[in-house]
Amino acid sequence: MRLLVDLFPCQTISRLRGIGRYTLAFTQALARVKGGHQLYALADAQYGEAYDALRTELSPLLGAGHFATYAHSGAPFGACTPEQRQLADDLVSGAYRTLAPDVVLCMSPFEDWAQDGVVPDPRTRVGSSLRAAVLYDLIPWLFPEQYLNTSPSFKAWYTERLQALKSFDLLLAISEATRSDAIEHLGLDPARVAVIGGAADERFRTLTAGEKPKDLSRLGIQRPFVLYTGNADYRKNLAGMLQAYARLPESLRSGHQLVVNQVGDKHAFWRDAQRLGLKTDDIVVTGHVDDTELVALYQQCAAFVFPSLYEGFGLPVLEAMACGAPVIAADNSSIPEVLGRADIMFDAKDPDSIKATLERVLTDARLRQELKAFGPERAATFSWDATGRKAWEAFEATMPLSRAHGNQVLQMADARAARSNGTEGSFPSLGQIAGLLPADVRIEQPGDVDAPQTCYPEESAVALSNGLPLYFSLQARPPEHLLQQMRTNPGVLLLGSAGLEETYPEIGVRSLLTSPADTEGSAINGVPPLHDVAASSLYMVVENDDAARRLLNRYSCTWCPPIATLEAGHGAQENLGRVIDAAFHMSMQRLVDELADTLQKMPTPDGLLIDRLSACAGRNMRLNRQPRLLIDVSQLARSDARSGIQRVVRNMARELCLGGETPPVEIVQIKDGGLVRARDVVPSIFNLPSDAYGDACVEIHPGDVLLMIDSSWEQYEQFLPVFDEVRQFGGRIVSVVYDLIPALHPEYCRPGLVSVFNNWLRMAAMQSDMLICISQAVKQSVSEYIEAQGLQPPRPLVLEHWNLGADLIDDESDAGIRPAVLALMEDRSSPTYLMVGTIEPRKGHGFVLDAFEQIWAAGGDARLCLAGKEGWHVEALMDRIRNHPMNGKRLFVIDDFTDAEINRCYAGATALIAASTIEGYGLPIVEAAMHRVPVLASDIPVFREVGGEGAIFFSLDNPSSLAEAAARIAAMSRDERQALAGKIRPITWRESAQQLACKLYPDGIGGSGTPASQRHSLNSSSGTEG
Repeated sequence: MRLLVDLFPCQTISRLRGIGRYTLAFTQALARVKGGHQLYALADAQYGEAYDALRTELSPLLGAGHFATYAHSGAPFGACTPEQRQLADDLVSGAYRTLAPDVVLCMSPFEDWAQDGVVPDPRTRVGSSLRAAVLYDLIPWLFPEQYLNTSPSFKAWYTERLQALKSFDLLLAISEATRSDAIEHLGLDPARVAVIGGAADERFRTLTAGEKPKDLSRLGIQRPFVLYTGNADYRKNLAGMLQAYARLPESLRSGHQLVVNQVGDKHAFWRDAQRLGLKTDDIVVTGHVDDTELVALYQQCAAFVFPSLYEGFGLPVLEAMACGAPVIAADNSSIPEVLGRADIMFDAKDPDSIKATLERVLTDARLRQELKAFGPERAATFSWDATGRKAWEAFEATMPLSRAHGNQVLQMADARAARSNGTEGSFPSLGQIAGLLPADVRIEQPGDVDAPQTCYPEESAVALSNGLPLYFSLQARPPEHLLQQMRTNPGVLLLGSAGLEETYPEIGVRSLLTSPADTEGSAINGVPPLHDVAASSLYMVVENDDAARRLLNRYSCTWCPPIATLEAGHGAQENLGRVIDAAFHMSMQRLVDELADTLQKMPTPDGLLIDRLSACAGRNMRLNRQPRLLIDVSQLARSDARSGIQRVVRNMARELCLGGETPPVEIVQIKDGGLVRARDVVPSIFNLPSDAYGDACVEIHPGDVLLMIDSSWEQYEQFLPVFDEVRQFGGRIVSVVYDLIPALHPEYCRPGLVSVFNNWLRMAAMQSDMLICISQAVKQSVSEYIEAQGLQPPRPLVLEHWNLGADLIDDESDAGIRPAVLALMEDRSSPTYLMVGTIEPRKGHGFVLDAFEQIWAAGGDARLCLAGKEGWHVEALMDRIRNHPMNGKRLFVIDDFTDAEINRCYAGATALIAASTIEGYGLPIVEAAMHRVPVLASDIPVFREVGGEGAIFFSLDNPSSLAEAAARIAAMSRDERQALAGKIRPITWRESAQQLACKLYPDGIGGSGTPASQRHSLNSSSGTEG
């Protein structure tokens, strides 16, 4: 079963109230106990900030691609016509259809009063979905004088919505009291109303042994207190609470303050308090408190009073009991179900009854202790997981067995027997298909469609009179021309006995690497497809249950359309008719018809509205697309300087594509505010024809991970609209940090780079969901930097790191190696020490040259080879090298080296020297270890991390330290040097990519990343490590 939940109540003002809290906790429970079912959640794109908070909290639990937003044309409450709100309703219902749910759950049927979003009409068809809703209470209907009669417009709206409740297939009541009200006042069938209950969040708990109570002095509390957490709403009975407290004996009032939170009109409240003879220090008005303070209030109060006149459930009662508060409460509605004790209830309409019960608790220490022990035990009998299980059971019991639903396989009876020639793997004839269609649907196909022996062509399509296309394919790899039609106009796909090939079709780069070149369907117009065949199908029809199971397994971690089989049985016409009917009510054609009907009721709509409707509908059609890994190579696409970072980018992009640890991969660059395929980079990485990948626009899919691995620091700001869309579709932004050199040591960098980098680093911290560093040392520096700068990311920011790799180049030939390089490395008459990397101040080339001048002055014959291009601010150093007496004798520079040349340099080196003052990783150390070449490294944290016991470390305080280390290496035998190098444990680029994939997808491809609370992260409110 596939359940779709709309989380709109978690975005409105309700998010701060009981309904929003209930919706969030209930959704989390549904996810935890879903078993073999699927759960998808949607929210309104208009409420971006509230959605982003939900994304952070829910996406890891729901899984990649299972949480996103829908777009609609806007429905500002009170400022739009009924037709405009209907257009929004149509678009949201269309978004639901894209996911082909078995059940659509409305979390609050009365949510869109005074809101800019909409709660779609349950009478609108969403395929064959069951429509369900959570029912909290009927309070306005039960208290018309206070809630309905004061506002005719609200009364009319509420009454209409109340009647719409009758159109839901199932109502989930949060208490027996609410269920009884629904049956009595709405005349509902009792079988259509199930009770699921509720629970307190786990944060509501008693103090643990030795735990110090939270300091509440900020709130103005000066002595023991009685707690009330309602508001000024009539039914919360704040007036009754005040009167009951005022009637307590003076001795009790003087010893106990009354603490209240929301009081509405403060002037009126204090006027009423004074009229009752209460003093200002008798009462503390806290205003809104956060959950931490609320828990502390519950834990420390002398008594919690809940004098409500009516509740749908009474969640504060449960929360207070869970915290060990002595609770007394009203004896009406659902409250007795929650409280579970008649001796601590009172008549909420009688202040004397409230006062008497409160006085008894405050004066009876034994009773208070008994209640403090009773509360947590009672609260423990309620659990959100139990609520979730009851809901799933209610869905299963209510869903008619005769209906076709998403991931359950519908058997289309008699179709096998109706085969034209009885041959396995062929379809029924076109005439036989026509005979199974509903009476009001026909095949719009020239020719004699009723001819019983006319078997339909195996790889083609027909259109039905309702606009729905039927596609036929016997091949396990549907051909290109069929896929092109399906992507343009999704319909019902009938597959042969082979179903779909296990690995077909892989979207993105991998289709270029794994598909046979002569196989149709692997690419469109010679380039890879942008989305999977499943997303182009409203329904899939396969030959048998085995083919259906293979399809379900194939799409176990992502979206799959409903499936039907052509098994023998009874009722073929009815079943095929239901497939056609359900598919039509999930189709874009159905949405177009609904929008057109609404537009006809409006004055001539302007073109902007039509464009807006089209854009929203197109965006919502992406909600069933497959999650991918998007790898940014924007800087590499501009210029491949063969820098260290770009070596990482190329190697990681290659290995992530070649491996199977991630979802499908697209390699992208920024262009005109959006993402496009990096048409020039992919062929260069994989040695493909220049036009192999194309430059198609890459639209964001649900659950996409955008990996900002390139040094696209200057372009980063251009990505901001893309980042927003990734978040709107429930994806994540992951930015790679190579080092903090420009921020921490600007003296080593060009001034322009320093400004660009600092701007990027701040944006990356504020925009990313994860900063992943190339070493533990960089990760620690990033954490310290964010804290020192006082940055407060708006969402939990996960900090991670992974290790870079290296590979031996499998090329024994001398092709591409300059003779001078070859001669240098073949000369074994004296030890050769190699430095690899751009010649720049922080790399320590001048320091190393100082050390070797000491070696040469002492008569040493060691050679120093500097492999790297000339960098910034090294003019004096380069003059020193060019004019050095040992230049060309003992001192050599190799610039613009090829892979073959650097490979030969490593092979011929006695040792590698890494003399940086600061570094992000030290990739040459890993490359040297791959060649079993020992390392002399400056004693900095990251080199300790990478080199470990396999390096000899020297101090940067004195060149003689390096000279002594070089002498130690020279004195070793070849076997000893290789044994030392063997203590460094390098990994290959393949292994490095596996590490990175595990950090990006710690729960596997179907997961969405471990919750930030369970990983090294930065707190979004304080900016400190948590």
